[in-house]
Amino acid sequence: MAKPELLEPIKRAWYEFEFCPFTEKAARLAVLNKLLDEARAGTNLSRYTLQQAIAPQYEEFRRAKRLAEAKLPQRIIGSKP
Repeated sequence: MAKPELLEPIKRAWYEFEFCPFTEKAARLAVLNKLLDEARAGTNLSRYTLQQAIAPQYEEFRRAKRLAEAKLPQRIIGSKP
């Protein structure tokens, strides 16, 4: 069984990989893969299988994160804070 304490860090790393600038993709992927490897240590799960298993949870995480980001107040250029 994958380590449940790593699920939140995996979802955050997955999100950061998905939405980071292109120039950061390799570094973000390395972090995600490291977390996936830690979570699957001692199991016969592949990275792909583990990601597929947590994909529904990740989709909820991503939806909530994007919604929260959309609700952040946007500062208008030239306006006083």
